[in-house]
Amino acid sequence: MTVSTPVQQHIRILDAQGVSWRRIAREVGVSRQTVRKYAELEDCSPKPPEHAKAKSCF
Repeated sequence: MTVSTPVQQHIRILDAQGVSWRRIAREVGVSRQTVRKYAELEDCSPKPPEHAKAKSCF
């Protein structure tokens, strides 16, 4: 499940405060698995798009 950035931030803030994942899930309205996914992410910044590599003619 993908959730909005503000929800992701809220999950990470509550996790940093030591709130249980179960309680975060109830408060935010997502599953515990979703809380786990976003709580365990080290970097939440969007990844830049990958460009296809050009093939060498040599």
